[in-house]
Amino acid sequence: MHRKSTSGSQAGELGPASNLVGRRALLRGASRGLLAGGFLAAAGGPLRAFAQGDSFQPFWVQNFAETELWSAPDNRAISLGRARQFSFLRVDAPPEEGRYYVWNPQTRAFAWVDVSAVGASDPPASIVSRESSNSWVSTFIQTPLWSSAGPDAITLGTVEQFHPFQVMGTAGPRLQVRDPRMSQIGFIDAAAVGPADAPTDTLAPTARWWGYTESGVNLRSGPTTESRVVGELPGAVPIVVEKWVGGQEVLSDQPTWAQLADGVFAYSAILRAVKLEVPPPPPGSPGTPRWVDVNLTHQVIVAYEGTNPVYSARYSSGRPGWETTTGTFRIGRRVENEIMESNSLLGRDASRADYRVENIKWTQYFTNDGQAIHTNYWRDPALFGVPSSHGCLGMPKKDAKFFWDWATTGTPLVIHG
Repeated sequence: MHRKSTSGSQAGELGPASNLVGRRALLRGASRGLLAGGFLAAAGGPLRAFAQGDSFQPFWVQNFAETELWSAPDNRAISLGRARQFSFLRVDAPPEEGRYYVWNPQTRAFAWVDVSAVGASDPPASIVSRESSNSWVSTFIQTPLWSSAGPDAITLGTVEQFHPFQVMGTAGPRLQVRDPRMSQIGFIDAAAVGPADAPTDTLAPTARWWGYTESGVNLRSGPTTESRVVGELPGAVPIVVEKWVGGQEVLSDQPTWAQLADGVFAYSAILRAVKLEVPPPPPGSPGTPRWVDVNLTHQVIVAYEGTNPVYSARYSSGRPGWETTTGTFRIGRRVENEIMESNSLLGRDASRADYRVENIKWTQYFTNDGQAIHTNYWRDPALFGVPSSHGCLGMPKKDAKFFWDWATTGTPLVIHG
């Protein structure tokens, strides 16, 4: 809802014409029983319907006139003050007793407001744009990360709830933002975020694999170079991987592709992981003096002494179709200088792989079918952090050497997503 001049006076619109059409459709649908058991606001309020069983999604409203902010939805509520006309308010829950539970970005506080006092609004990009440059916001729902502000933008992954971003500028209904873990710039919907304080503590690891493009990238509709190009990215663009999938082996021994969204794929060899983070260990970790945590989502391995992390490193685990086995294991056989051959694999694995690699240093097996920690000298160091092996945890020389010297036969490994 925006202000506009009509015959010398100020009047509040109910949003763009497309929103009005949608609301009228809701009214027609309700009259035909499509919203039976749901809620429809009274005339004069936002014509917003909530059918039973629907998952609620927050949305934005503005008030037609200066209106009361209440401490509760019922008649026992006390006034918390008044919101000036045309304030942006984010509705965070379905209505109760004729009131919405809202978040006020100007006061950064929650309150209740009468449904009849507000109308549906466009996202409040203008509010964020009035903040000083380099202000901070946080997502309050899962939301797409976009390649640009335009209508032809491509989804570069899904950002989880409560993720902080530094605002670099505004572009219509989207914000140009920087993830605090990297210098790369992306775009998110202004309607999905609210003002926040700058992070002061060490950032918690993300729920998904985060990275960036180091150079120009073609985004494909499938995991092959023959698939249709759905977008082109310049260098230094953030991405969020939904999952890793098998596809065309563009580079030798690297068949892994990143799926960013439905119908959006990027080749893994042109992606780089964000700076190394130490993810928290899983619940119920071993109570032993020394143990190893292996996080497959972030491709990070951590050496623990009790509850204290003493060393962490990037590695590359099993590629799609050869996934590293999850569970709790112990280091069994140790070989300082190993020869690995595919014909030593068990069962069908021997028939679907063909390799022989010599001089593999500091190999520590933790499964009976050949999965092990070891150095991987033939891999481009920039690619550690992307699944690519036949099940082992391959890592650079210095990291494999640390775990060889630090661990021993019987040291537990907890391997998890």
